[in-house]
Amino acid sequence: MCIKSLLIDPHEVLNDWDETSVDPCSWPLITCADGLVTGLGAPSRNLSGTLAPSIGNLTNLQLVNKNLIRKGGFGNVYKRYLQDGTIVAVKRLKDGNAIGGEIQFQTEVETFSLAVHRNVLRLIGFCMTTERLLVYPYMSNESVASRLKAKPTLDYETRKRIALGAARGLLYLHEQCDNKIIHRDVKAANMLVVDYCEAVVADFVVAKLLDHRETHVTTAVRGTIKKIHGKKQLEMLVDKDIKNIYDRIELEDMVQVALLCTQNLPSQRPKMSEVVRMLEDHKFSEKWVASRGAETTTSRGYDFSNLERYSDMTGSSLKIQAIELSGPK
Repeated sequence: MCIKSLLIDPHEVLNDWDETSVDPCSWPLITCADGLVTGLGAPSRNLSGTLAPSIGNLTNLQLVNKNLIRKGGFGNVYKRYLQDGTIVAVKRLKDGNAIGGEIQFQTEVETFSLAVHRNVLRLIGFCMTTERLLVYPYMSNESVASRLKAKPTLDYETRKRIALGAARGLLYLHEQCDNKIIHRDVKAANMLVVDYCEAVVADFVVAKLLDHRETHVTTAVRGTIKKIHGKKQLEMLVDKDIKNIYDRIELEDMVQVALLCTQNLPSQRPKMSEVVRMLEDHKFSEKWVASRGAETTTSRGYDFSNLERYSDMTGSSLKIQAIELSGPK
């Protein structure tokens, strides 16, 4: 907490460092081994100030890295500078020389080498000599997940633009890229925000490549059922920091699109091309539902009976993870 007190944190990225917490090892950017703090990684998001002298009390500390952008299950991402001064993001894969790490490395290199789109993260280099490194353009705004927690708060129109950018990136991967790419880990932490506040799809370590002759892939929906929509309690889904500055009718339409994308039966999910049209033209979603007739009970009702076993509610959090927003062609 002394370290936090001497750092100037304009985006409040250290807010989760809570002195009432029993275990600091659960805090973001803290690395522990056997219950002892061994690493302190501060993200490069306009943090400044000095390190408190009491850092010496962390006698097991081995690494202090202010260039750590984010930590991930398959490896950490760091901010680095090329010789010409260009800022890049370098992903260092865990166990890069092991069989599992090699598969992750090959998957990401192969996937990114195929994908060229403004809403898909571009691979600009890699290393496969002493360890496995992937080099990408540096995104100063970080991921959608981290940006949603930071200050200043993203307004409603910006959030809409981010959602549409993510949808366009997935549309390219699903229907326009040859070979097709199924991401298999779609979540806010794997969507990065570019400087003009549009999303790019990133992190392809568990992606699946499809031959161009394959027309669809079946994926499971995992997460919390959004029962809130049926009760007309959409205000519970809205970030309080937006302060009711949003279009309620438009929001309800977008939530409907999200629910359509998470239908348990693939035949009841729209293709990504249809999702993009729904986000661009909100009347299209009602037309799409109506065109399905008996497949969907009503335009405001959804069949979640088979989805209960995937419920993953933690406290008051609402999340949908590992969703592929595309049905069969």
